[in-house]
Amino acid sequence: LATLLPARRAAAHAAPSGMVAWELPAPGPDGTLEFTLPFTLTRGNARGMLAFLHAYLTRHAEPTSEDFNCRRVAAAIGEAGEGELRTLLWLAPYDLDVSQDFVLALAPIGPGVCQATLRLRRLSGSEDAWLRTNRRFLDLIRHQFLLWRNLPPAQRERFIARADSLPAAPVAAPASLPV
Repeated sequence: LATLLPARRAAAHAAPSGMVAWELPAPGPDGTLEFTLPFTLTRGNARGMLAFLHAYLTRHAEPTSEDFNCRRVAAAIGEAGEGELRTLLWLAPYDLDVSQDFVLALAPIGPGVCQATLRLRRLSGSEDAWLRTNRRFLDLIRHQFLLWRNLPPAQRERFIARADSLPAAPVAAPASLPV
């Protein structure tokens, strides 16, 4: 019993990277969701993680993708590990017509350490449907960060090397959908 209360508190602080339920932040006044993911990455791992997520999102370019559909996936990375990944995406179930701009930004927070911030801006669909479908989508993104941590070192090195093929310039915002 002496360990139950501290363990419960620790589990609550570990969400959303843990398995405990977590809450989406409220949309800001400009209608965007913006929050820092509970993951930090070293400079090399930040570069590799960006290439890893770029590959993951690119694999969802088919309109029949089960969970979400991406268009115009673009990434750029800097020498310090800072980078950005942008895309337009539609969330399943597609009959709700939920689409959004997705921006994942990696920024240095200390010597050799980067942190990920995610910004989502709703383009279509009701706000309620947008928030509801994003919960599942963000679980998928969180899962990718957890997968990255469990990749064998040789696979991680391949993604870190692949990051060198990403542009070094800032990524232009994808054109928004017509209203």
